[in-house]
Amino acid sequence: MSSATNAIVHQLANLAGPFHSRLEHSGKHFRRNLSATDVAQVTLARNIFLGSTLLPPLAYVFCVKDARMPATISYIGRQGVPFYIGNSLWLLGWGIWLEAFYRQGDNVTFSFAFSMWVCGLVLNTLCPLGKSWLQDWIHFVAAFVYIVDHEVLFYLCNHPSAYVWFSRLDLLIFFTATPIKMGLQKRLG
Repeated sequence: MSSATNAIVHQLANLAGPFHSRLEHSGKHFRRNLSATDVAQVTLARNIFLGSTLLPPLAYVFCVKDARMPATISYIGRQGVPFYIGNSLWLLGWGIWLEAFYRQGDNVTFSFAFSMWVCGLVLNTLCPLGKSWLQDWIHFVAAFVYIVDHEVLFYLCNHPSAYVWFSRLDLLIFFTATPIKMGLQKRLG
């Protein structure tokens, strides 16, 4: 590594050090405070989130006239019944999740969770794809931030590494497929 690159990496590490330390402390505090009831509540929220990911595509296939395949989750999430199912479950899951963070977390964990919720709200509800170029741009930025937020969430909650690596694989597929899709759209019209 060049000396300039080394200096930049060193500066970034110095900036992240206090933040990393605070996240580590906040994550331990949150996990330490969870009772068996809280764990059941967080598990329920996780299962609702899984439902908000799995049920809209099923509703799309079975409830939307002229459903086209393949379709992205962003496209599916804008279609009638899948939109209402996905957003309702997502909001319910976040309501349960935020309540656990509010009761058992500190200001850092709750503020992070709340900011993640706001980002997802912008992404899912306020700026769905296909409305305008500005909303598409906001959606893309919010999606990127929301995806990266999951890395912090995994760290706070001390998720097993298998979940983290599957999420990273999903990211890799997303960031590989998106430019390919955009290129195909330009070429095919």
